[in-house]
Amino acid sequence: MHSVPCAPSLPGYHQAKLLFVLWLSLPRFDGATLLWSRWIQPLLLRHEVAIDAQLQRMRERSTELADRSSKAGLAQLKKWTAMLVVQVGSDSNGSRNK
Repeated sequence: MHSVPCAPSLPGYHQAKLLFVLWLSLPRFDGATLLWSRWIQPLLLRHEVAIDAQLQRMRERSTELADRSSKAGLAQLKKWTAMLVVQVGSDSNGSRNK
């Protein structure tokens, strides 16, 4: 998946992408460190509180969802177990009467 659907059709796209990856990864250029220290880290630090709050909300919602799913699954399991007990009980009663 590309962020810009038409980008790969542009002349030189693949060459520019290769150069960017090389700039990021080669120790000579140290591009990844530069990108992190000048752009990514300051951005994350600026929005740290909001990011942490969103992560906490997601953690709480996922816990609630897991709890609801567990309760629903246990209720269904109890229902199936009760049906199975009734069925096995009626099968064994029928075989005694023969």
